[in-house]
Amino acid sequence: MKSFKCSARHGYAVEISPFFPNRLACATSQYYGIAGCGTLLVLEQREPDILLLNSLDWNDGLFDVTWSESNEHVAVTGGGDGSLQIWDTANPRGPLRVLKGHTQEVSLKSSRRLEELCHCRTSFLHHRCRGRSSSSWFGYLCFQVYAVDWSQTRGENLLVSGSWDHTARVRPQSKDIHMPCSVWAAPSTSGVKPAFLQWDPESCQSVATFQGHEGVLYSTVWSPHIPACFASTSGDGMLRVWDVKAGSCQLAIPAHKAEILSCDWCKYDQSVVVTGAIDCSLCVWDVRSAGQPVAQLLGHSYAVRRVKASSDTCRSPSLSSWDTVASLCLASQEFSPFYKTVLASCSYDFTVRFWDYSRSPALLDTVEHHSEFVCGLDFNLHIPNQVVDCSWDETVKIYTPPCLAALQTGTS
Repeated sequence: MKSFKCSARHGYAVEISPFFPNRLACATSQYYGIAGCGTLLVLEQREPDILLLNSLDWNDGLFDVTWSESNEHVAVTGGGDGSLQIWDTANPRGPLRVLKGHTQEVSLKSSRRLEELCHCRTSFLHHRCRGRSSSSWFGYLCFQVYAVDWSQTRGENLLVSGSWDHTARVRPQSKDIHMPCSVWAAPSTSGVKPAFLQWDPESCQSVATFQGHEGVLYSTVWSPHIPACFASTSGDGMLRVWDVKAGSCQLAIPAHKAEILSCDWCKYDQSVVVTGAIDCSLCVWDVRSAGQPVAQLLGHSYAVRRVKASSDTCRSPSLSSWDTVASLCLASQEFSPFYKTVLASCSYDFTVRFWDYSRSPALLDTVEHHSEFVCGLDFNLHIPNQVVDCSWDETVKIYTPPCLAALQTGTS
């Protein structure tokens, strides 16, 4: 196992580069994300350590990170001030662009409702706040961009972000990272249901508005198979699948009777999505028949912060279009069965767990190498069985779980 200590920075998200097998980006915040600034750490694993390539500071906490799929040096972060920052990770100067659009729509008077939304984080964060009033720090959380993802189908160049202001937004991105661009400011959406917006980068105006979620957004993830399709999860307990081209939500699943903090698409089966919630469970869903989950995975003792489906080692072919959910249900595409049903999850119980939902029992292994909340998790697309995670204990760890190596031996 390799470990990197990021002193005075608490990890929220980590992602391995789609271009370089040994490079990763980690979004961190000072003071557990309650106050202070944020830092994007660009790291590279080398024998025998993890090397810091670049450290990029922002004036607010950073809570998620995604790599560009069209430029190997570009990464995007989501910040506590409601903005997205586009970075050239090879250059130590400030961000290339700042996209503003997420706004505060939950007033400080709503602190009681926000305490309910935060669930198991509440008592822990009160301890970290050292006397700060609940109304002040919960009000700060209203701004957070909690999720950001770059589209994985190479024919498009889109960003989707989700925020505690109840909105998800999609923005087209230029492939030329040096092209000047204005800061994009979104109009207020107060008084309407949580909305998803699509933006025109030339006019800097919204060209589509989608309404649906009725709670704060925690996760927005593009489908790796279907162009212009993403899934989102929210404090309203719903999993929604959106078709950007159709301009609407195509599927809404009441996935948990609790807030859903994370979701991910299966890399081998375009119909399968996994969700993780504050009820300590993961649910695997087949969107062709979503009446009941394919599997429910129990084992965590606190909220599931992030879930990841096992990755294949190369990009799978994309569908040319998706007009309705019906086309998704009828489409057939074969993938390698290798690790098709393997998942990973990290939690506020300080653990990372590995699952195979085709087995009974489904739990393969529990990794306990952190002393704080584990918030970030990713599989390496290039190196089979390798996993990276990050935690509030100021560490990033890269390792190969023995349970995955055993699975590979069993299938060879």
